[in-house]
Amino acid sequence: MTTLPELVVETAEPLGAALAMGIKLAADKESTDAELARRIPRIVAAMLDAGVLEPTQKVAMASSLRNPVNVVQVLENLLAQIQAGDVKKASDGNPPLGRPFGATQSSAPLGKQPGGSYGSDQAFLTGLGLDHVANLA
Repeated sequence: MTTLPELVVETAEPLGAALAMGIKLAADKESTDAELARRIPRIVAAMLDAGVLEPTQKVAMASSLRNPVNVVQVLENLLAQIQAGDVKKASDGNPPLGRPFGATQSSAPLGKQPGGSYGSDQAFLTGLGLDHVANLA
């Protein structure tokens, strides 16, 4: 038969280990949060300087970069822009130029065009992958 002191010791050991693990996880999270708070503003500023982020998207991007899934999405977007040639490599020491996140790929001018179509119509058709129709409009 187990005595009360033995039962207390048997129960306390796993609880103590769980508590120690919880304390370590909390300390790790605190350290990670501090590191993110230090690095994210520099990353957002660099993205603004590079022209791949609009000033109106600054707060949303800073918030988004706190989530690892969002970081991967941002990296995927940057990679897609680089592969599409929308981000030019800096060879002259200046920051690379790119299309800001959320910007349309079309550079169609605004307003009614001489052919009778609007720039927004051309951008819409281009966005649908109907470049050949957009060029006819």
